[in-house]
Amino acid sequence: MPPRAGPEHALKASPFIPTSTRTMSARMWEMTYDLADERATTAFGAGLANRLAPEDTVGLIGPLGAGKSTLARAMISKLTGQSDVPSPTFGLALGYETNELTIQHYDLYRLKGSEELLEIGLYDALGRDLCIIEWPEKAATALPPETLLVILSMAGKSRQLTLRGAANWGTRLTDFNPSATNSTP
Repeated sequence: MPPRAGPEHALKASPFIPTSTRTMSARMWEMTYDLADERATTAFGAGLANRLAPEDTVGLIGPLGAGKSTLARAMISKLTGQSDVPSPTFGLALGYETNELTIQHYDLYRLKGSEELLEIGLYDALGRDLCIIEWPEKAATALPPETLLVILSMAGKSRQLTLRGAANWGTRLTDFNPSATNSTP
């Protein structure tokens, strides 16, 4: 079922209209969106942040330049209230504390081996903290089955974003429409 965003004319004005939605099986769910530019990616990330829980794991997949860091920073900015959120590209991990949750942001692009996952605290954080992981395919065997995957691809200057996860994500995100809220950080 596509997200509800209000009257039909409001749906046409929204940059977050899903281009497709489907249930892959009784246990998997997926929805795809077209994002016009970096600003839309930022707004989408901020809106998605409103739907995340303290123990969630979100994996950001896509080629270099697809918007993974933009999306991660938007989510973290929304949740922490910080306007300047750096990327952990060289340190692999950065942590953030709020009154409600602990956020761990991992960028595994430069990961040299699986032993580094232990060193950066990934195993300890999974299931305890909100984990936002860029390049999660480098830690695929460590990720919980409930991980929400956000798959970004380039389409000229725009992006296509697919949310994919266990069926419970379909329930949690049924009415997801970040443009219907004040979702810009």
